[in-house]
Amino acid sequence: MNPIGPIFLGIGALELAIGLFTFFRTRSFLERAVSAAGVVAELRESRGSEGGTVFQPVVSYQTIEGETRQFVDSVASNPPGFQVGESVPVAYDRADPGRAKIRKPFRLWFVTGLFASMGVLFLILGAVLTAVL
Repeated sequence: MNPIGPIFLGIGALELAIGLFTFFRTRSFLERAVSAAGVVAELRESRGSEGGTVFQPVVSYQTIEGETRQFVDSVASNPPGFQVGESVPVAYDRADPGRAKIRKPFRLWFVTGLFASMGVLFLILGAVLTAVL
């Protein structure tokens, strides 16, 4: 028996599980999150995983209590996804205002979609390889 099919099935199951975990974590965050208007205060430059320069937006926003907070978005890109001074919607945890995210579908759901789709792809390939080999 060739182990490739079961290996792909295992990888697919793990990726799908990670996708589901991130889905439920993001959904839970959004259920308790408060919306705020944010502004990109700066673009933080760093080295990407492949050696190039990437930019992460640093977003400033005001809580409903009137406190000004900032966070560094978790998604880095080149070219930058935003410009300094650009308005962005923010979602933050009222119990922990430092925990905030840019409230845009791509920023919220990219990791979930990536892992879930890769998991389904590997599960299908694993099932086909297991049946054929």
